[in-house]
Amino acid sequence: MLTVVRLGTVFFTFPLVVTTAIGMADEAGSLHCVQPVADKGDCKAGSLLTHIFELRNSGASPVLITRVESSCGCSRLLVSQREVPPGTTALLSLELATLTQPEGLQRWPVRVYYRDKAEDTKEKTLELLVCARIVREIEVQPTRLIISASGATAHTITIRDQRSRPLTIRRVTSVSPFVTTRVESTTPGHYRITVGIAEQTPEGEHDGSISLWTDDPAYTELRIPVFIWRRPARNVHLVPEEVTFHRVPGLLSSQIVQLRLHGDGAIHIAEAQSDHPAIEVKYPEGKHRISAVRISIPAGAELPATGAALIRLRLTEPQCETVVIPVRWVIPVVKP
Repeated sequence: MLTVVRLGTVFFTFPLVVTTAIGMADEAGSLHCVQPVADKGDCKAGSLLTHIFELRNSGASPVLITRVESSCGCSRLLVSQREVPPGTTALLSLELATLTQPEGLQRWPVRVYYRDKAEDTKEKTLELLVCARIVREIEVQPTRLIISASGATAHTITIRDQRSRPLTIRRVTSVSPFVTTRVESTTPGHYRITVGIAEQTPEGEHDGSISLWTDDPAYTELRIPVFIWRRPARNVHLVPEEVTFHRVPGLLSSQIVQLRLHGDGAIHIAEAQSDHPAIEVKYPEGKHRISAVRISIPAGAELPATGAALIRLRLTEPQCETVVIPVRWVIPVVKP
């Protein structure tokens, strides 16, 4: 029986050059993948893209997989075992929610970090890649739902399937017990889904992703990422608490978020991360009474018309905590 261990997954952006060396570890590395590049062909946006990499230890000593990382915040990575004895294979499973992906050819790099137990503690890397051509047939707005609230709230997702034989949603489920859903439909293929967040939702981050189960074999499960940030009581206040960009394609979009401290002390931002490769975040070094971060979308960023991302700030002062900033963008419709 396969025992699945989920490693802590960090989402970040890193450059990846596809060469004949992809999938090969350091010269002294012993973890390899026979097929490091997976071409999944055409993939319909909304369907679940999955792939399993076989990671083989060709060395003479056990290998310890310390972490696995993906450049996409809508992916899940599962490894069958952390320790890989010599001559054996571990399975790395990638599960990607494609609904938020832009149309066309897309690439999702994955990095595996590991070390040989018999050698020093130096970490080595194995680079993998999944690519597919995203084809969009069904309109879902928004494709990713980010909910930041201090109490009970509700948000709406709309589905439009204008094909000659539209799908029928049979049921809706959520991974969170704090999420409720209600489905309404006025015409075939057009749905309105109300996503409610309960008052008793604990403070902090929660995965509230929902799955729409349909009668269409090509879209058996439409998975919509739902991120819940139940704002905790804290000494640091964000102004604004959320960022919305009204983008003009070809122009830089940028906003400042201030961090203000209630009480004595200073604010120190140790790290800032975006879970979307096109969203940039910059922060100041050192300690400040009032600090700030700049969140930007570069002029040449390739993004869908609407979308969402998360910025995570790791603070070490006035106390160790993670602060989340939801980011949304839209391209306003210009009426003729």
